[in-house]
Amino acid sequence: MNPNYIGWCILDWKTEFQFNIVKTGIYSIKDLNDYDNNLKLASNNKKKKHINNKRKNLILNISKKLINLCLYYKC
Repeated sequence: MNPNYIGWCILDWKTEFQFNIVKTGIYSIKDLNDYDNNLKLASNNKKKKHINNKRKNLILNISKKLINLCLYYKC
């Protein structure tokens, strides 16, 4: 299963029940997933493999961006 959205937030906790929202965001790969689901091709098809590789690369880039955010905000 592939996620359509990857959401993230950075919180600054003051107490156990109080916090400030520093930054939030969402990454959407819904268009790519919808396109892939509508192709109706075999998994060994060249176009299907290309879409799968594109999704893997996109998720890898999103994870790199999230790690860089964590390093910047010292999370």
